Amino acid sequence: MAAPKGTARRKADDKPQATRTRRVAASTRAEIISLATAFFADSSYHAASLRQLADRAGIRAASIYYHFRSKEELLASIIIDTVDDLFRELSEIMADNVDPRERLRRIVTAHLRHCVSRPEETRLILEQSHFLGPDALEAVRAKQRMMFEFYRNCIAACFAPGAEGVQKPSVLALNALGVINNFARWARPDPEKGFGPITDQTTSFILAAVFEHSRYEAHPA
Repeated sequence: MAAPKGTARRKADDKPQATRTRRVAASTRAEIISLATAFFADSSYHAASLRQLADRAGIRAASIYYHFRSKEELLASIIIDTVDDLFRELSEIMADNVDPRERLRRIVTAHLRHCVSRPEETRLILEQSHFLGPDALEAVRAKQRMMFEFYRNCIAACFAPGAEGVQKPSVLALNALGVINNFARWARPDPEKGFGPITDQTTSFILAAVFEHSRYEAHPA
């Protein structure tokens, strides 16, 4: 028995409507994340509330709670997504079959560019990750440990095994990441040339520290 014409038409119309609903929901979620990133970066996460965010965004608080169960979940989404994006980018570079020194240069450059292209997210990672719950914080820390291993392994590959008088790769990796983290906090763009020059200069500084000033003099016992 054939379905009534009206029923068939409604079923046909339901699919486009469902697609539009999903698109609107995804768009709203992305907009909330974008607004929350700026909001948390501009103010203290601890003092900020989702109601304040809703007022600033011109939406109802219920719209935020539709996508995120809590303020912590919203912050976790911002931080974890940003860390995951950086991890994927560095993973691709680590997989490149290039000279170890060139690989390190690419990793440092990509890391610095990531920081300046997403300054607010980077500040949240550096300054407000401690507000995350245990599971979310461990997820972030796990990716950060793996990225540290990227640096350590890449630096180790630049030196002959057992080379004397060379700082441990783990120490050089920590120093490199320390420079990058402070760059993310304090770097400001050139009024005319943007972040290009300071990014290039910082990359050169880190590479020089690793390759030219990585040796130390052993102190007498």
